[in-house]
Amino acid sequence: MNGQCEEVNQVNDGEEVNQVGDGEEVNQVGDGEKANQVGDGEEVTQLHPPIRVPAVSCWKMPPVFWWKVNTYGGPTSYGYCIRGLDGELGVLGVKWEPWLLGCSEVYMEAEAFYYGVQKALEFGYRNVIIECSCQPLLTKLRHREMIQELGPERARVTQILELVRKFDVFRFSYVELEGNSVAREISKYNPGRRREAVWSSDFPKVASDAASWDITCCLTNARDSLWKEIEEAAAAASSSREAPSPDQQMAESQMISGAPSTLSSTGDAPSPDQECVQSQMNPGTPSITSPDEDLP
Repeated sequence: MNGQCEEVNQVNDGEEVNQVGDGEEVNQVGDGEKANQVGDGEEVTQLHPPIRVPAVSCWKMPPVFWWKVNTYGGPTSYGYCIRGLDGELGVLGVKWEPWLLGCSEVYMEAEAFYYGVQKALEFGYRNVIIECSCQPLLTKLRHREMIQELGPERARVTQILELVRKFDVFRFSYVELEGNSVAREISKYNPGRRREAVWSSDFPKVASDAASWDITCCLTNARDSLWKEIEEAAAAASSSREAPSPDQQMAESQMISGAPSTLSSTGDAPSPDQECVQSQMNPGTPSITSPDEDLP
């Protein structure tokens, strides 16, 4: 695999695996478990998912009704890909330009950016987020007063700003190089004598694999975020929940029953004097007579 390396350390009784690939570090034992064996006893601590940690920076899915156009400019070629909400590939392409060799990074990225915008318009996309890994280029696109500071790429940046006006809505976005893997990988594809290739189906495997990894990374990050929110909410709820005091329990029981408690503060049955005081406080309450008492 390109850009991946693995390091495995095994221990006889217990097994601990450290995998490092594309900015990830994972400690796995079994399936989401960490076990410490002592003699014949076994202690297992269950860990919450996920058990795989993706790269810190990865491609993110666009909002509903939006399409994301990713571009990448290489030394002798540039590529682009267009993807929707589900992350699946819509259109991607590559164009070889050997004369780019020796040009500045901003110039190569500007050529790729312009090429991606052209293809997005050609295929009828209207709400787009145009994304690349060149921060200096995006800074110039967002601040037109800085265009005069550019060199040979100034004419191409001006053309980009004129072309994006044809979209209904558009945004410029920055992504780390790790999150721009599809456009980067397709830019290395050699289209042969045609010097240009475009796909809307039957995509090259290198692009499909990169797109699948982006989707996995994006969904894993979303699951991590949701799980973290659940844990924080549970921790906040448990910290705010306190056991009621005896006075609060007695007050709650009185509210439920709707009558004053007949027990004294010590929990014993009331004395005759207390019963007399209660009867004086509640004169309207009928008394209960025994059958031996004479009726008036």
